[in-house]
Amino acid sequence: MSNNYFKFKQFTVWHDRCAMKVGTDGTLLGAWAPVNSVRSVLDIGTGTGLIALMIAQRQPLCRVNAIDIDAQAVEQVMANVAESPFHDRIKVNLQDITLMDGDEMYDLIVCNPPFFQDSLRSPSESRSFARHNVALSFDMLCRKAYDLLHPEGLFCVVIPTDVRDKFVREATGAKLFVTEELEVCTKKGKHPKRVLLAFRKRMGETPRKDILYMMDEHGMYTGEYRQLTGDFYLK
Repeated sequence: MSNNYFKFKQFTVWHDRCAMKVGTDGTLLGAWAPVNSVRSVLDIGTGTGLIALMIAQRQPLCRVNAIDIDAQAVEQVMANVAESPFHDRIKVNLQDITLMDGDEMYDLIVCNPPFFQDSLRSPSESRSFARHNVALSFDMLCRKAYDLLHPEGLFCVVIPTDVRDKFVREATGAKLFVTEELEVCTKKGKHPKRVLLAFRKRMGETPRKDILYMMDEHGMYTGEYRQLTGDFYLK
């Protein structure tokens, strides 16, 4: 039986009341998203609050608005944030991104979006909302990100590689253009299963592309993966 919480170096994330648990995707995005000079952050579909907490740890000068449409998740995030060293810099709201206007712009917008567009839906409504493109389509997510993003800001997501092209097409249609891309392989010799993408409002840049191997051929975590996540994992 898995624990109801996940302990990191500077904070603990409880996830027993959240549809989606602490996982590798969120940890990768929270550790990878560029935070230099970032002062305002929007975490869309915050879930457990993991990404919001990681970014608050990485950038002491930023303030994070963490939103979700799941009331139980929001209650849990509030508790996780309250017990963290960053409670004064993270605001948690029960909020539908589609109803947000552009009165406040953000330097960084992050999202671990719903992506199982073609798989069977879960019997649990909250888990279905978290895992499927039900309440928030890629197109709507990208268009709202454009509306809320500062002209020089970044929009960062983590998605499975098999929906990468579709997501990039939707983002391009919303006038968001790839500036950084990191393919993630669980092990050397394996095909990448997920990709991290960063978008800007301007085109013309040649996207920076890299690949990250989480484990080597012997099943040991690589130095690159340890370096990326070392400020968070206890081991």
